[in-house]
Amino acid sequence: MRIVVGMIMLILFLILLFKFPLILIGLGLLIWGVYELTINKKLKAKSLMPLIVLMIGLGVGISGIAVAASGSSNSHKVSSTKQHKAHQKTESVQTTSTKAKPSNSDKTTPVKQASTKQSKDKKTSIPSYLVTATVSKDVDGDTIHVNLKGKDEPVRMLLIDTPETHDARKPVEPYGPQASKYAQEKLPVGKKIYLQLGKKGAERDKYNRLLAYVYLTPKDMYNLDVVKKGLARVAYVYEPNTAYLSDLKAAQDEAKSKHLGIWSMAGYVSKNGYSLTKSCSWAKSNGYSTAGCSAATQTKKSSTRSTATLTTQTKQAVTKSSPKTRTQTASTVKKHSTPTKKSSTPPTVTGSLDVSHGQMASVTVKTSPGTSGTIAVYYNSGPSTAQGLTNKTAGSDGTITWTWKVGTRTSPGRYKVEIHVAGKSINKTLVVH
Repeated sequence: MRIVVGMIMLILFLILLFKFPLILIGLGLLIWGVYELTINKKLKAKSLMPLIVLMIGLGVGISGIAVAASGSSNSHKVSSTKQHKAHQKTESVQTTSTKAKPSNSDKTTPVKQASTKQSKDKKTSIPSYLVTATVSKDVDGDTIHVNLKGKDEPVRMLLIDTPETHDARKPVEPYGPQASKYAQEKLPVGKKIYLQLGKKGAERDKYNRLLAYVYLTPKDMYNLDVVKKGLARVAYVYEPNTAYLSDLKAAQDEAKSKHLGIWSMAGYVSKNGYSLTKSCSWAKSNGYSTAGCSAATQTKKSSTRSTATLTTQTKQAVTKSSPKTRTQTASTVKKHSTPTKKSSTPPTVTGSLDVSHGQMASVTVKTSPGTSGTIAVYYNSGPSTAQGLTNKTAGSDGTITWTWKVGTRTSPGRYKVEIHVAGKSINKTLVVH
């Protein structure tokens, strides 16, 4: 039994000596040092040799442990590297095999990817006739401002006319607020849109606004959408900007047949625009601005009174005259049954219309007392909404004066001033320095 145990101990010792020689040497030195230290204590010797042997044994043992740990780590790394190389080799073989014998699905995959890419490119492609812009301001249903190439530009949409909401000369017209709201929903500030500008030489109107078809997407034209909704009529048709006239007329006919929006009010829309009488009545009953209505009402009443007076006087004359004269006079009454009353004093205009931006401008009109008048100032952005540009009636001295402030951001230039007094239209020019 002792022999077997001795053999096992010897084998273990040899294995440890082969695998961890430094550890065994260090352990032996430690045991020797401890032994010598114990003997010295018993003999009360003062030799330093045991301590030196003990320290050397400890150092050798620690070095052996470090070497063993390092060897284990390197062995693990080598094993991991070998496994990785073997895995790469397997993948390479599989890839080579796949390339050598492609399946049907592998053949069709590139075709599908190419088809998807082409389809995507087709969807996002923008036709060359469109330019990209960003909405910077909503004015009404047919006018917006955009940022185009870093510049703010007013845009008037081609071939359509929505009811007015901001014209100082007119009342707020039926379906004007709905058209403006629709524009704000579809063309909010900051939205990226596309413009098809007017033909070369006809890109702008007389107010220097860009003329354009507005697209929500490269295939969705806003001009067409608003007509389909019954919120605009086809109007202002001038060559050469008539590319989509037939499409817009077809959309208008459809909205008309369905009695949508502006087409739901009988007699409201005509080839000349929207009915002022119906607009005034609607604006008054709905609490909107009735600008321009008082002048229209006064003209109508004046015309009615004049007609009634003339008819009464003529009837009296006819009664006293001979039968032949009666016939001639009756014929005259039919021809002149609706005369227009004219102001006895022709209107004259004076004022301060040469100013710098930020200053006050003014216009004074001399006419007959009680005569109503309207004024509108057209800047690049459209009709001015400045305070003071309201409808007015001449006082006992027969004068009407409008005073307003020219905005500090108004660009230097010449701007149209349009005045309507006593049935006459007077155009002046505001010069801003």
